[in-house]
Amino acid sequence: MPETCVIVESNKSRPYEAIYEMIGDVGKRAYQPNGSGSYVAACIERGTKYVFATKVLQKKKPGVHDPRSIAVLLKLQHPNIVRLREVFETSTFLYLIYEFVEGEQLFHRLLELKDYTEMTIAGYFRQIVEGLRYLHEYGIVHKNLKPENLVLSSRDENAVVKITDAALHNFMIEDMDIEVLCCNTVFCAPELLTSRIFDKTFDLWALGIILHIMLCGSDPYFPKTDSELYRAILNGELLFDNEAWEKVSWNGRDVVRGLLVVDPPQRLNTVQVLKHPWVSGRHTPTEPHLELSQNQLVQFVERRKEWNQRTSLKRSSKPSVSMGGVNCGQKPIKLIDV
Repeated sequence: MPETCVIVESNKSRPYEAIYEMIGDVGKRAYQPNGSGSYVAACIERGTKYVFATKVLQKKKPGVHDPRSIAVLLKLQHPNIVRLREVFETSTFLYLIYEFVEGEQLFHRLLELKDYTEMTIAGYFRQIVEGLRYLHEYGIVHKNLKPENLVLSSRDENAVVKITDAALHNFMIEDMDIEVLCCNTVFCAPELLTSRIFDKTFDLWALGIILHIMLCGSDPYFPKTDSELYRAILNGELLFDNEAWEKVSWNGRDVVRGLLVVDPPQRLNTVQVLKHPWVSGRHTPTEPHLELSQNQLVQFVERRKEWNQRTSLKRSSKPSVSMGGVNCGQKPIKLIDV
């Protein structure tokens, strides 16, 4: 770690390691950092012994971020958003301190449900939309909404959904390659593939893809090739031809249709989504159990796991990057993926 970092929240210079102690082995959620120039570690605040998560990002360009924009992100507080607590910054690194979330990914919880109905799905989906609505009200676009960034606050049955990395790309947008934002093409809106435009309607498309997966267990484009995938996204192909859709209500499909619209201004916004009778619960079926959808979701989660592993291997093949004393190419410590 550098000797001193600036904590934007207090504008005081303090050594990171004097405040937080990183934790090594954290069990099942541990993973090895790769050569991408970033990692996440659990940490303990020395004074209080509270556990937090530290995300370390290596900048691709030297310099510091505008303290005013960071101050806005530090003020964000919503039950469906993983809260950013503090920011340490040097000319080459960012250290983001987040609340520590103990629950698993939302999609992993969905696999365990005995009551996989539209009403249950709508309850989880509504929480995602609430978190996204809050971000959009502050003028913040997530830009990387995907299953891996949807986690549960705890392992309790009544745990709430939280969106992670809500501020990450707003920190790094000027420093990140466009390919990083497109790394999950299936969640990319058509306009990104043509004009690279970023606004809140981009998140709405990803929201529609997520709901599509929750309702039928697969994305709209599986098992298309890359060229077929790009063409399908640009043309707005939405066929509902998966057998699982036979058990899904018209209202459920209507929300997906309203979000997966090629023309960005025509997509349902978060307020409209929350008012939709299917999302609000006014016209949401409590049965049947969507067995085929849940079974297909098992396969989707497995494909995502394999895809993430391949992506991680590609990144780890890059030259090693030494970050704050941790060399990601030699002896990495065990870290957690938050």
